[in-house]
Amino acid sequence: MLLEQLQNDGFILKNVSSVEYSGPCPFCGGTDRFRVKTDKERFFCRHCRERGGDIIDYLREFKGVGFQEAKALVQGTLSEAGAESFISARPSHKPETQIVNPDLWQAKTEALVEWAHQQLIESDESLEWLNQARGLTLGTIKQHKIGYIPRDIWRERKAWGLSEKINNRGQPVKMWIPAGILIPEGLAEKKLTGARVRRFAGDPRYVVLS
Repeated sequence: MLLEQLQNDGFILKNVSSVEYSGPCPFCGGTDRFRVKTDKERFFCRHCRERGGDIIDYLREFKGVGFQEAKALVQGTLSEAGAESFISARPSHKPETQIVNPDLWQAKTEALVEWAHQQLIESDESLEWLNQARGLTLGTIKQHKIGYIPRDIWRERKAWGLSEKINNRGQPVKMWIPAGILIPEGLAEKKLTGARVRRFAGDPRYVVLS
């Protein structure tokens, strides 16, 4: 699980034994100072020795999220049927945020919606799942501009026009765009006002984007 998360985040680790992988440290760089023990699901760095732990510790350190949010990322799947309840379900996670550059936020979010919608249109598997499990037709999907985000994405908050947030370790908190089905808001009034994601795995089920 930890190794897969690191690989999803773009880190290339080499297999150095049956249960150990090495590569550059996500925090201090290098080439092979970072180690992952797959039998124990633990990581450590030989250079920045204070950094080590399990996948929860990695998510908190690298993503800058809190304990509960990190825990939510590694929990199991949940599901519920019904197209209308799927689209209109109340969000279970709404982050506190402040938009300091509305035009930048609007442009970034609109681009995300367009990209995610195209990802869904091109994914026969996701379209079939939405139709069979949620009752969503292709017409409904296009009408609501519903999209598909294949994996968790982390972005700098300033790049999205959001105020900077610092965690208790003094590190900037990144904007979390979770994997799942993206549901835009406000398009009925011809103006995007927000978006939320129905996650494939974990709790909370619905996450409102910052």
